[in-house]
Amino acid sequence: MKELAKRLATKLTGHKAMFTIAALAIICTVQLTPENADVLKAMIFSIMGVKGVEYAAAALKAMKEK
Repeated sequence: MKELAKRLATKLTGHKAMFTIAALAIICTVQLTPENADVLKAMIFSIMGVKGVEYAAAALKAMKEK
């Protein structure tokens, strides 16, 4: 997870990097209800855009495969 956070911080700028790292930490450590997951997904879409969501999904999938 630490390596993933470093890679995200180098690819994204300021607030987006911090938001992405926080969102991934929530996804990885908190058991979300479907309603809360929808809220988190909407926040990610609004802040990061569709391309950001694709990057986050790929990173999460790669992390879970390890």
